[in-house]
Amino acid sequence: MNEDFDKIPEKVKIIMIGALIFGIVLVITMLVLLIWVLNKAYSRRDE
Repeated sequence: MNEDFDKIPEKVKIIMIGALIFGIVLVITMLVLLIWVLNKAYSRRDE
């Protein structure tokens, strides 16, 4: 497993890590937006 990872070029590793971080950030952003929208909907219902 480790040897195969070392065979991968540096540029590809950077792209893979960047894509992974971008994906995680995207998921977190979507979750935060979803929670925010749900909170707004609930607070409107109470008024």
